[in-house]
Amino acid sequence: MAQETRLSSINRDTVRMVERLISKKREFASMSQLRQALPKQIQHQALEGILKRLEDSNKIMVDENGGVTWIFTDNLRLEKLHKDSVRLR
Repeated sequence: MAQETRLSSINRDTVRMVERLISKKREFASMSQLRQALPKQIQHQALEGILKRLEDSNKIMVDENGGVTWIFTDNLRLEKLHKDSVRLR
């Protein structure tokens, strides 16, 4: 419960900043490389919480070495096709 409270107190703008950076760059070899690329310093626990949220929402993948890869498809044409498609089941 204490961890949930800490994660919920992360500033939404900070989450968006990290998300935008990862989606723009697409890949970081390590957490330290990501941390250095951020325009402002973020506490380690907060960054881990943000990455966990992004991973849970299938936007990023974190490998066993701490590398971060953007996997979310942000193709507007694909989103429109998905939205307009007929559900079969």
